[in-house]
Amino acid sequence: MRKARIASADVKDGPRANTETAIARGVFGVPTLAIGEDLFWGFDTLDMVRDYLADPKLFQTAETQRLGALDYGGARRAQS
Repeated sequence: MRKARIASADVKDGPRANTETAIARGVFGVPTLAIGEDLFWGFDTLDMVRDYLADPKLFQTAETQRLGALDYGGARRAQS
């Protein structure tokens, strides 16, 4: 019974839909923490998240905006 449930489409469709939603939102890595519209990903960004929570204006400087606009090394795409 358990194997049949695991193989069922509704069990597989949920994670697939969640993955497509995450990619569409811009999630790049795991784990990702969303604070409003801002995304922080990776364990090494926890200090950055703390800084953001303490003073979000730090992330609105020209240099931070420039860094945020850099291209990724590879593009993510939704699975079809």
